Amino acid sequence: MPKLIDPGPSRRGWHRLQLVLQCPRKYAIRAARKHGGVVIPTTRAPFIKGGLLHTALAHRYTLRADPEADVYQPLDAIDKHSEAQPNPEDWAEHRWLVAQAYLEYELHWASERWETVAVEKELTATIRDERRDVGYLYTQRLDLAVRNPATGLVYFVDHKSASRLSSSTARRYSLSGQFRGYNFFGRGLLGDKFGGTILNLVQWPDKKGHVKLLRTDLSPAPHADKTFRDTVVHAERLIHDLRDRYGHETLNPMAWPAAHHETACWTQFGACDNHDRCEWGTE
Repeated sequence: MPKLIDPGPSRRGWHRLQLVLQCPRKYAIRAARKHGGVVIPTTRAPFIKGGLLHTALAHRYTLRADPEADVYQPLDAIDKHSEAQPNPEDWAEHRWLVAQAYLEYELHWASERWETVAVEKELTATIRDERRDVGYLYTQRLDLAVRNPATGLVYFVDHKSASRLSSSTARRYSLSGQFRGYNFFGRGLLGDKFGGTILNLVQWPDKKGHVKLLRTDLSPAPHADKTFRDTVVHAERLIHDLRDRYGHETLNPMAWPAAHHETACWTQFGACDNHDRCEWGTE
């Protein structure tokens, strides 16, 4: 039976640190649930559609690198990924839209000259905290790494989807720790052979079925690159200091302080999953 590639997050990557920087209690609640084996179904459409598209593209580029690879065809992978979820009915309603976008992607980029180097590969590094004399494991999962055959340079590619692409879409990621992490690993592992990070953008079909596709280089942010290690160290210290004060996050997550800020408690996708719990202190 063909394999289904998992495009999920890495073990100890930016998503984990971003959570504790955004809201320590949200980080603690999620860590406690994960520790207890609680599976939190994804129900929000943007995350479902993005997850399915990532799955399709992971299988596409794996098969482009090795047509004999024992993995599902991209459209089959969309179905299999949906069916494997704890709430498959929520995912099923988005399968056709994602398939439509994928087919447009395949047609539009059919003649791309990229050479696939890696697909959904986890990178690891130890970031030292000299003051506390400790090393922190930091990981990052690449959506895709490709080589430009004309120059030999290797680029890291991140797939992003949105209902609407604008001139500011790419700019919004310029300070993201996820993307600065790409540069951290790229320069550290490849040196002069690293070409940079590319945003591979997909706009979902509009009412007429039109799909907008765009690729752009990540905006430069040299100061953010320079201070990326310090940011990782700061977030890891925060986790350890909060444990010392409030106990381990898996034991009593509600004791950890909350952000109490509208951008954390009520996001562009609606209320935080823990909104009611933080209001009333209940499960």
